[in-house]
Amino acid sequence: MKRLLNIICLLLLYSGISEVTAEIILDGDLSCIDYADVRILGGNSLDPALKPGERLLFIGGYYQCNPAKTGDLVLYRWGDTKNVAKFVRGVGGDLFAVREIAPDQWRLELNGQALLNSLDGDYVLSEKRSRFIRMFARKIKKDEVLLLGDKTDGSHDSTRFGLVRVNKLAGRLFSLTRKVYKR
Repeated sequence: MKRLLNIICLLLLYSGISEVTAEIILDGDLSCIDYADVRILGGNSLDPALKPGERLLFIGGYYQCNPAKTGDLVLYRWGDTKNVAKFVRGVGGDLFAVREIAPDQWRLELNGQALLNSLDGDYVLSEKRSRFIRMFARKIKKDEVLLLGDKTDGSHDSTRFGLVRVNKLAGRLFSLTRKVYKR
């Protein structure tokens, strides 16, 4: 464990992260961390919060002994080979709803409020795009999370694969180039 924490600290220092930021990153129970490295963000589903090509610190196994929190940036194992980076927008106990707000417009809501991206835009989906995620509108179970990109009209996220069990989260991600939006 000590060797792994030293590696993480070296990765942070190499990336120009301050000691204060390193303390924030290394919060919680660290006994479950099994791997750490730097990843390059592909795709644009987290834009504008994060841009393709940005460097992210990956902390593997983090959620085996830490709860997921709203605003966390996570790496989710989708299927056998695909990993996707998404924001946690809802956690166990939250009431998730998909509400029709106009013809062919369905808004994602959490605890009676519109879910917002990093530009304070509502997540609004078309009728067709909202069909799958509407099946998951309910109180989120304690071992589940709602994962969304930053695109208000959807991305490869919970609008496509539903609510996600926390044990399917590969780990936590931290931007090494900018402060990531937290809601």
